[in-house]
Amino acid sequence: MLLLVGVIAVLVVTNLATNLLPDRWYVPVCLAGTVVLVSVGVAGGLDRDDLGLARGTLLPGLAWALALILLVAGTYGVAAHVPRLEAAFADRRFREAPGSEIAWRLGVAIPLGTVLLEETAFRGVLLGAARDEMSTTWAVATTAALFGLWHVLPAGQMRSSNETLGAVVGEGRRGHLLAVVGTVVFTALGGVVFALLLLWSGSILAPMGLHWALNGMGVAVAWWLGMRVSRESDAQPAPRRDERMS
Repeated sequence: MLLLVGVIAVLVVTNLATNLLPDRWYVPVCLAGTVVLVSVGVAGGLDRDDLGLARGTLLPGLAWALALILLVAGTYGVAAHVPRLEAAFADRRFREAPGSEIAWRLGVAIPLGTVLLEETAFRGVLLGAARDEMSTTWAVATTAALFGLWHVLPAGQMRSSNETLGAVVGEGRRGHLLAVVGTVVFTALGGVVFALLLLWSGSILAPMGLHWALNGMGVAVAWWLGMRVSRESDAQPAPRRDERMS
């Protein structure tokens, strides 16, 4: 139980740091948090198997990861061409971002920040510590619930940057509360899926692959849609003088 409490304490501090410090500190904090969490886990008696890093599971885990990335890429690619589904990707942060920022997010911030920290924390160290104290079912449920709560602070930013989400939940305190509750529930369910992937594959690479695909492909599609809208706008002929004067 001491290990479980210690891991949760590190997660609380890391969550506050990643959400309250300037963006330039995001990846360094995530990397530092990952190192601390693994160190705490190993000191508490967790081994490579507990962390989803057993040598015999790495290749199968990599195969799972690649298959899931291809599946998500195909699904997102189809969704991006369905007009009614385009609104789901309407995130201003990425639609209006330069290509260099998108490349940074896809290649650095998401894999070495978000995915590495969250999967190591919740599906590696925390799940391993929880399974030492309770049944696997309760360990999955507990870590998934904590994963949902991990997203309380970012929920407000997601609401303000995504027009569709903002329109659904509305404005004011009620809108903010609905956005937070919806985000917590949705990410908690995602936490269950990620945990089951680790248990089925035996490797943390499987949930890492799915996590990167969901986040990274979402960013890529939002940016691509923004570029397409911009190109279509530039391609439209300028109004004639008599039309501008009317």
